[in-house]
Amino acid sequence: MNIYLDKRSPNDDHLYTTGDHIDGVVSVSTERDIEIEGIQILFRGVSQVEIEQLSIQRLSRLEHVFFSVHQPMAEMGNIIPNVLKEEHNYDFRFKFVVPSKLMPQTCRHFRQNSHISQAHTLLPPTMGGVKLQMCSEGDDLSPECVKISYSIQATLFAVSKKADFPKTLASMSKPLKIMPIVHEQPPIDRSNNGLYCLMKEKTMKLGLWRSPTGRLFVSASQPQPIVISATGHQRQECMGTIATIELKFSPGGDEQPPDLHSCTAGLSIYTFYSARQWEDFPDSIFATTQFGTGSRSIHQKDIALSKICLKSVQWTRDVAESIESTSLICFTALVHVPIPTPRNKVLVPTFHACFVSRVYVLNISIAYHSTWAKASTSSVKLRMKYSHRHNASHLPKQTEKDAVVCMRNLANWIAAVDEIRSWPEDLPQPLHALLNLARSYRPNLGSEG
Repeated sequence: MNIYLDKRSPNDDHLYTTGDHIDGVVSVSTERDIEIEGIQILFRGVSQVEIEQLSIQRLSRLEHVFFSVHQPMAEMGNIIPNVLKEEHNYDFRFKFVVPSKLMPQTCRHFRQNSHISQAHTLLPPTMGGVKLQMCSEGDDLSPECVKISYSIQATLFAVSKKADFPKTLASMSKPLKIMPIVHEQPPIDRSNNGLYCLMKEKTMKLGLWRSPTGRLFVSASQPQPIVISATGHQRQECMGTIATIELKFSPGGDEQPPDLHSCTAGLSIYTFYSARQWEDFPDSIFATTQFGTGSRSIHQKDIALSKICLKSVQWTRDVAESIESTSLICFTALVHVPIPTPRNKVLVPTFHACFVSRVYVLNISIAYHSTWAKASTSSVKLRMKYSHRHNASHLPKQTEKDAVVCMRNLANWIAAVDEIRSWPEDLPQPLHALLNLARSYRPNLGSEG
């Protein structure tokens, strides 16, 4: 028994996204005549988690089948014989479509809010185990103990006279890779926890007695998501984004703001996994009693992204009036930090499933110094989201055919305009210059083109 997936291009590596068709064939041959009960072809999604619980010296293993679709044989015109003949090859075709959502009954456990309910019914991406060959190395930065996999599974059943259910004669699975489309979601407030820090206030001190000389505020808002474009026809592509950092210095007296030195940006990749379902977003309950211990764990990887010099950034002096009608002086500055995409890494979209979650945290540090204070740094931690869209250059076959018709008609557009000008007033005429368009869309236009 063998499973073959249809190739969509010469370099197709069987990476699929939302709405893609997965076409293929299960080929079966035998060395002798065998009586069979039937054949089953499934499109399955499975998450696997292993957690070592040190307190009780036990390794917890979990396997969760969150997606399973059966291929009706009659739908594809497959004829299943009662007996497989010796040295005869039998082909059973299948066709599946990658869905955007899972069935509601997939997630039945208790959830704290509607947002987590919606997130748990979205299709998670392939992660761990099977390499996503969208870059030279294909490292998706996941721990070895976490795996989300998809496959086409075929099982051949033999007639069993001793049991009430068929006996498995042969079984085989063909792994494939899924990178679902993930649309941008409304932001959720997760600033008040141990994972994110959108603002940092630092009191600057001077001398032996550490007298306060002013306060430095570093703040930022969540940057725009980085949109990843990837299909089975080409490698991962994304443009990166820009984070804007706001700096404010409030002097205690006549002190000048510190000299800005440099800014560094790094990315922390967090994979949350658990042997029991997450009732809330794990990054929102991180470092709280709700996070729990024992059967839950977290894996972190850090990547350096960029470093820029800030010596050319100038402070702006602002004067504002306080409640006591006194003038308050402060200095402000803006820093625009480029956030590139890590090289040779596969960034799966941010997602939250019942047992596994992936989030990204952007770490930005500002280094500064002054004549009255030693060199120091101040940092913020921002929620960085990676989403995925379908590559616009990859069109369905029917769309490509329609596009060809449109391009031919565009070539005749000047002739069509001249023809319309020659029509009698208020009397519609058939447009002969664009016959291709009329024939292509006639079902939608009625009997007259």
